[in-house]
Amino acid sequence: MGSIQDAARLQRGAPLASHLLLRDIAPLHASAVQTVSGAVLIAGHSASGKSTIAAVLHQRGYGVLADDLTGLQLMDGAPVALPGYAGVTLWGDAMTRLGFDPDAYPRVHPELDKYVVTPETACTDQPVPVRAIFLLSVHNEPEVKVEAVTGMQKFQVIGHNTYNTRLTDALVSRDTFFALCAAIAATVPVWRIRRPRRIWTAEPIADRIESLLA
Repeated sequence: MGSIQDAARLQRGAPLASHLLLRDIAPLHASAVQTVSGAVLIAGHSASGKSTIAAVLHQRGYGVLADDLTGLQLMDGAPVALPGYAGVTLWGDAMTRLGFDPDAYPRVHPELDKYVVTPETACTDQPVPVRAIFLLSVHNEPEVKVEAVTGMQKFQVIGHNTYNTRLTDALVSRDTFFALCAAIAATVPVWRIRRPRRIWTAEPIADRIESLLA
């Protein structure tokens, strides 16, 4: 018989995204950590490195709000991140690089070399104002590149990074979605971070994120 934690892991992804959309909450494909100034979201497509960066930031003392999928909504006109399933999952090679002992952490599945390395309960049960969003992607150049996102691209952050665009198109409230996009564009700093495809850069990226938040 599976555990409560097993059930929570299975209910991530599309089931959770659908549940959020039905409540007019935008499911951003992002991990989120809590800082003293608000929630920091690391968004991006699968395998972009969201969970790895969240794990590094957790090692530096930041609490995890959610891994891989973060709900966003407006409260009093301001964007907030909602606490969700916070168990950051890493493949074995990333664990080794970050100094985790695989024998000390549960596997996501008995046959997968992937582990849950942070508490599965979020660091808070309250919504957290969004401090910043970092859009993570990979490229074929040898260094990390960071640039501010501005203008219409900033307005499109939510639309381009929802967890499942087909679900969003089918279930989203257009007025609610537009208001959230507008609030993000008006009030939340957004940066794009491109990392080398084949070079380990988790710690330098975390350094850049901390410096931009300072």
